[in-house]
Amino acid sequence: MKVILVNPLWTWSNVVPLNLAELAGYIRNSGWQDIEIVDLNCELKGELEEDIIGKAVRIITLRRPDVIGITCNTIHLPFCAEFCRQFKKASAVPIVIGGIHPTFAPEETIRLSGADYLVRGEGEETFRELLSAIENNRAKETIAGISFMRDGKIRHNPDRELIKDLSILPFPAFDLLLPYLKMMRGQKADYEKEVNVSLSASRGCHFGCSFCSVHQMWRFQRRKPVKRVIEEIAYAKKEFRCDSISFSDDCLTFQKKWFLELLSGIRKARIGWSCFSRVDTISQDWLARMRQAGCVKIYHGIESASPRIRKIIDKKVSLEIDNKQIRGLIKREINSGIIPTCSFILGHPAETREEVADTLNLAVELRNMGSEVHFQLFTPFPGLPMTRIYQKRIIRFDKLKHLRETSIHLFEQMFLYRKFIFRYRRYLPDAYIFEPGIGLKEFIGLYLEGKKRIGRDNYRNKILHHYIDYRGKRKLLVEADRKIPLDDLKRAGRNSSLFLKVDDRFGLSGSRSAMIKINPGQLVVSLRLKKGGLGPQRAKEISAFLKELSGLGKKIIFTRPVPKELLREVPADKRKLFIIPKDCLDCREMFKVNRRGKIELCTGREVCDAAYLYSPSGVYDLFIKLGSKENPGSDSLCFFFPRKKEFLRLYRKMRKGVLQMNWAKSALAASQYKKAAAYIIKAKRNGYKEGSEHFMLGLCLEKMGRFRQAVRELLLASKINPADSRIHLSLSNCYKRLGMAGESQRELESAYRLLKNPARPEKSGVL
Repeated sequence: MKVILVNPLWTWSNVVPLNLAELAGYIRNSGWQDIEIVDLNCELKGELEEDIIGKAVRIITLRRPDVIGITCNTIHLPFCAEFCRQFKKASAVPIVIGGIHPTFAPEETIRLSGADYLVRGEGEETFRELLSAIENNRAKETIAGISFMRDGKIRHNPDRELIKDLSILPFPAFDLLLPYLKMMRGQKADYEKEVNVSLSASRGCHFGCSFCSVHQMWRFQRRKPVKRVIEEIAYAKKEFRCDSISFSDDCLTFQKKWFLELLSGIRKARIGWSCFSRVDTISQDWLARMRQAGCVKIYHGIESASPRIRKIIDKKVSLEIDNKQIRGLIKREINSGIIPTCSFILGHPAETREEVADTLNLAVELRNMGSEVHFQLFTPFPGLPMTRIYQKRIIRFDKLKHLRETSIHLFEQMFLYRKFIFRYRRYLPDAYIFEPGIGLKEFIGLYLEGKKRIGRDNYRNKILHHYIDYRGKRKLLVEADRKIPLDDLKRAGRNSSLFLKVDDRFGLSGSRSAMIKINPGQLVVSLRLKKGGLGPQRAKEISAFLKELSGLGKKIIFTRPVPKELLREVPADKRKLFIIPKDCLDCREMFKVNRRGKIELCTGREVCDAAYLYSPSGVYDLFIKLGSKENPGSDSLCFFFPRKKEFLRLYRKMRKGVLQMNWAKSALAASQYKKAAAYIIKAKRNGYKEGSEHFMLGLCLEKMGRFRQAVRELLLASKINPADSRIHLSLSNCYKRLGMAGESQRELESAYRLLKNPARPEKSGVL
């Protein structure tokens, strides 16, 4: 009997499904040798077909399975439901769904998907018994831990006990994932060498937080033998050629003796790793050992600054741990070279206005110290104690519309699969929120203010990098976080910014003299040349026009690339005044936000709401994936619109910048400033424009003693995020080393003002 284990399509991230490898290893050890893992994220990577579900069905059908097993978390529900229903129309092969969502919402899952069986809770033993019953056509009523439909009614067999001793589990079937690792490497460019693999050293959690599914799903913590964990790391390092490990355990540091033994083994493996840990399970003397063993990141779920709220949500934090202790731990981790990430949850029904403000203050303070900070909303996930307790306080709420975020879906996912996501919205936690105790309107204001203070606000103006925005009769050029008003030629004044569109309908002869006469303060030129090319006469006119523009003696921003032959008449010393994009990734008209608030590519294709895309790299990635589907031979397209083969080069350039910034962050954490600076500079050359690169480069240059260059980068960083005290402190130190005492004192006062009262907004007293 052939068994296919499916990792649902959801994101294009290169994360191998190691949970399926553990299940496959157990099933294979029980006698089923014909097993295959199908990762649809790899199989369908880059596909943007309308019938994406149909293609997924065809991929599975061609493998001719006898049984299909699908893992399903809450985030996977729309895809799993659509896939199962379409697959059942063409085949009678039994479908088994397991995972968190079927465990907590079995009736909902089975009715929406039409799956034959659900496996609730821990899956190894239950799935083994179910496969045996299917193969031998035996009754399923005695199999613990499954749910299934019989005579129009859903039957739930009793729950199955958990595996207490994880040492009995066989080695995961990592070999079934090797084809996908090779596929991922094939989709990477030659420079993309880093591979991160997620492993689990334990299951479950000792603590029963009311908002978390881990304890409800896995109960108490059970740990694998240290020897087994080290063997899995060694296999991943050798066969997967991974450079780092991410432990997915909910609290890796809970059992001290076991963890210290694990540290000793990991240190010998010589590999970087990250983990989740509670703040009350790490002692001060551990940090040096963890760093020596290769730890680079720790994720902490602090949740709230209020001890009362932490008690209500059953966080069970030790009474000895208060906010002062938390600050001290984060500071020691940063000093040890470990990057901490602190997570906070806001919106509890019992939370007061003061408690929300205290949590925001603590989050901003930790961020200013150097920690990464995540905000999350209290979300009514199905089956959790908190959802049952506050059932009457659950309300419908559009998080994307009001808060520009979601709880379980990424913006990329909302764009890619929004058609069937919205079909299942009533079943998804993203459509609901607990009614805040302080009132919804006031909570939204506080939450948005908190996002602004940690630099996550105003995605459209600050994060979406650049586009020409036509709203009514007014035109705006949005570049980074600045809006430059652009006027028509007749209305332009000497100090205005002029947007000049040059195309086949633009009369150059009458405009040149007017341009010289007006002499605007800033000139932005959109040279709109179509794919069909230019005639000799038109090319001559534009060349003369560009030569005359260079005579203005000021910098001129071009929104699109310019053919080299049109610049031949421009004197070499004047060409330095022209700021010209090199290719599509630098083009300021690659996409725009139209009047309907939708992102529209330069090809004219309207793709999604502006809120769905949150970074320049995300937009570039979208342009490459969708642009490659357009007809590059069309005369209506831009002169520089690439042909299909050239899209690969653009993709490599974009991904290279992102990858180099990741390398820079690792080098910076290891105090390798020269190496980090080199990576940041390369990333900037490859089009990386997220905003954080200026501060990181300035910090590296400061550590290297290149203070004047550091000041230039830090000033750019302060324009993007003026509320970051770290920037002002670095500027103060640079000015001091340059002998500029007045400027140093001014920046130092600004930093102290932010550190002393980070909660106070500039214009509002809400906090």
